[in-house]
Amino acid sequence: MKILMIHQHYRTPAMSGAIRSWYIAKAMAARGHHVVVLTGGTSLQGPPDPGIEVHCLDVPYGNHFSFWRRIQSFTGFLWKALRTAAKHRDAQLAYVISTPLTTGLVGMYLKRRFGIPFYFEVGDLWPEAPIQLGFIRNKWIKHLLYTLERTVYRNAAIVVALSPAIAQYVAQHANRKNIITIPNMSDCAFYMPGPRDAALEAHYGLKDRLVVSYIGALGYANGLEYLLQCAQLAQAQNLEIEFLICGEGAMERELRDSAKKQGLVNIHFTGFLNRDEVAGIMRITDIHFICYRPHPVLETGSPNKLFDGLAAGKVIGLNFGGWIKDLVTQHACGFAANPADPNSFIAAIQPFLDPTLRQQAGKNARALAEKEFDREILMARLLDAIETTHP
Repeated sequence: MKILMIHQHYRTPAMSGAIRSWYIAKAMAARGHHVVVLTGGTSLQGPPDPGIEVHCLDVPYGNHFSFWRRIQSFTGFLWKALRTAAKHRDAQLAYVISTPLTTGLVGMYLKRRFGIPFYFEVGDLWPEAPIQLGFIRNKWIKHLLYTLERTVYRNAAIVVALSPAIAQYVAQHANRKNIITIPNMSDCAFYMPGPRDAALEAHYGLKDRLVVSYIGALGYANGLEYLLQCAQLAQAQNLEIEFLICGEGAMERELRDSAKKQGLVNIHFTGFLNRDEVAGIMRITDIHFICYRPHPVLETGSPNKLFDGLAAGKVIGLNFGGWIKDLVTQHACGFAANPADPNSFIAAIQPFLDPTLRQQAGKNARALAEKEFDREILMARLLDAIETTHP
C-alpha cells in the first residue's frame, strides 16, 4: 500500500527534534508499505531509509520563531503540501500529523478530491493551546479555528490521539468514536540505564551532586523560569543540587540572561544537543524534569522527553497535573511539584537525595517504559489498526 505521510516537522535521528513520525514511517516500510513523506525542511540528515521517499518542501521553521512567524510557516507549508500531495493521488491512505492543525486541510482535500482516506494524528490540542496561552483572543478567529478542528476530526477515518486526555477531548468535542490512543514511545533499545559517565560529569563539574536535567525546547509554554526559581532556592539553601538545561528555543537568551543576573552558579545551559549527546546527558542525570506553564491544556500532551526519561530509568519530576502526574504517581517513578510554588519542588526532591530511593524509582520507570510504552509494542498496535481498517 502506498501511504502519503504529511508532517511539517519530520525528523531523522541525525537531526534535532522529535522522531516519532520517522519511527512510524520506518514501521510502515518494514511491513512492506511504500511511504511518501511531505515535510517542511530544506533537507534531511542521515542515510536514506529503504521504502521511504521524502520530499522537503523548503518551508523554514524554528523553535525560536515568534507565534505569528510560526503561523506564516504553517500557511506556507499548507499551500506547498496541497500542490505536492496532488501529485500522489495514487496513494491508498494518507497519514496526516498535527501540529499545525492546518495539515488537516491537506487530508480533507485528498479525501474529497481523490477519495483517499486519512488518519489524523493529534499530539497537541489546537486551537485550545494558543487560546489558553493568550496568543489568540479574537472571538471570530477562535470560532473559525474550533470549526476547522471539529471538521478535520469528523472527516478523518481514524483519529490517533497521543494521550488519553486528547482522546477524551476529541470524543467530546467532535462526537467521534473512531479514536485510537498511541502515546509517544520509549526507545528502550537506545536509552538504557547504566553507570554514570565520569568524564561528562567532570566536564560540567557535577561530581557528587544530584543532577536535575531539563531536555527539550526552551519555549514560552515550557515556563522554565520556574526551574530557575528552583535553582535559586537550592543555591540559597546550599543544597548539593545542580541543574542542566539542554536545548534551544525562543526563550533561551532570556533564560541565560536571567540566570546570570541572579548569580546562579548551579545551573548550566548546554545549547543544542543531538540524540547521542542527549543519551550522554541521561547518563549523568538523576532527576529528569518536565516543565510547563500552569494551563490545563498543557496537561493533555504526550511529551517525548517523558518517554526518553522512562526508558533511561530516571526519576521523573513534573510541575503539572493531568494524566502524566497520575501515571508517575501510580507507578512510583517520580514526583509532581506545585507549579505556583518552587518551594514544593525543593520539598519533593528531598527524599530522592537518598540513592536507594532514586534507584528504585528508576527501576520502576524503566519497567513502565518496557511494559506500556516500548516503541515496538506501540508501533505494532498502530500498524495493526491501519492494516485492519485499510487492508
